[in-house]
Amino acid sequence: MTAPELIEDAARFVAEAERMTNERDVDGIRDVFAPDAQWDATLDGLIIHADGLDEITHSWATMCRFMTKRDMYVKKTLIVAAETAHAAETALANGTALVNETALVNETALVNETAIANVAPVANENPVANVAPVAGGTIIVNEWRGTIAGRSGARGIEVWQRNHHGLVTNQRLYGFLDARPESSLIQNLRMLAAHPRTALAFATSRR
Repeated sequence: MTAPELIEDAARFVAEAERMTNERDVDGIRDVFAPDAQWDATLDGLIIHADGLDEITHSWATMCRFMTKRDMYVKKTLIVAAETAHAAETALANGTALVNETALVNETALVNETAIANVAPVANENPVANVAPVAGGTIIVNEWRGTIAGRSGARGIEVWQRNHHGLVTNQRLYGFLDARPESSLIQNLRMLAAHPRTALAFATSRR
């Protein structure tokens, strides 16, 4: 696949993922994932795991009902796309994007530097560290930002691994439903209530 083809294909994929999310397309998910795919979503510390197409469809239906009840809509932005046929590296040091050194040399990987610069780090976990490259497949990483009941603040990152048939074999989603700046009193009180030692350590570390 040439560089323009890879970019176009990944952009189409992310746009379709956005559409399926905002239109609550439950049935369409069966055309996206491979039969033995794995799906992991981490939302505000809640880990949701599904193995196989039936479990993934069930979990996705639950997510769609949740998003409908909370009036949630998202905008997805492509960050990185890379072929995995000759992957030698698994991730960048910052843990936000998968890189294929051969692909970069041949200009077949897309890197959106602006998008990467604006992605909030995912705490305590490398989103691609445990995703093994598959020969002939692709890795796609996108950022997402959303609104819930008309309020912005939801954000996260997704890592998709696709096989040579274009079916997703592994998806990892990381998200925060109401992220706020460090100056937010509400967010600081939330942290204090949920993680008092961490909140105090952070507060006393400020200069």
